[in-house]
Amino acid sequence: YTLVAYLPFSRMLVGDFGTEMQAFNLTNILMIWVFVAHAVRQGSKGEGLFQGTLLNRVIWAFCFMGAISLLRARWSYGSFYWGENIVALKRWITPMLFYFLALWTVRDRRTLKTVIVLIMFAITIVALMAIRDYSYVGGSSSLENSRVGGIAEYSNTLGAFFVYYMFLFPGV
Repeated sequence: YTLVAYLPFSRMLVGDFGTEMQAFNLTNILMIWVFVAHAVRQGSKGEGLFQGTLLNRVIWAFCFMGAISLLRARWSYGSFYWGENIVALKRWITPMLFYFLALWTVRDRRTLKTVIVLIMFAITIVALMAIRDYSYVGGSSSLENSRVGGIAEYSNTLGAFFVYYMFLFPGV
């Protein structure tokens, strides 16, 4: 639940503990924690660790093709290309890892409802923060200066965030 509540704010509150290391941040720590807790729970029940679906194979193939394209680019452009873009590959794969975590850990209706309520609460907090930011902009002289980036730091990304999740509210 902590990961679900923290995720929308992960860009603003990086949680790198002052180390500025790429992989050592709160999002990755929480993801590993959730996976380990899932593995312990499944081990105590004597059930399999992974739940297989046909979509899983498609997603793994898509991730594999992305990694292969980065390797191919490394051979074409040199080894510096790998070092500069491995972080981008990890960021590209992370949403797919979130899909797998949700598939494996959200098993019953009660947990699903709790996760949805937490997402809706986070969306409400993000909206209130955006309204607060907009009130500080006030009567700006240009339209571009009056756009609010909020937690996403870019106004279009913030707008897309609201569009992606707006149907949760009437759906409940």
